[in-house]
Amino acid sequence: MSEHPDEDASKLAEQANQIAAFFRPYPEREACAGIAGHIAEFWPPVKRRALGALIARGGGGLDPLLVRALSSPVEQPQA
Repeated sequence: MSEHPDEDASKLAEQANQIAAFFRPYPEREACAGIAGHIAEFWPPVKRRALGALIARGGGGLDPLLVRALSSPVEQPQA
């Protein structure tokens, strides 16, 4: 992250919201699992912690679907 935390948070929110937008057409449970899975698999820990901190501060600027996906446990689909 850089010396400009507000700019970093804005970029982080934009990237996270793009993921939420991709999964929005899916049923909500599947969308939440997809969002959480994508972030867990492809985002480095420092970026995940920053996103978690943004959510903890109220999630301003974040898609509500994204916040729901990362704020509650996601049930894995049955095999």
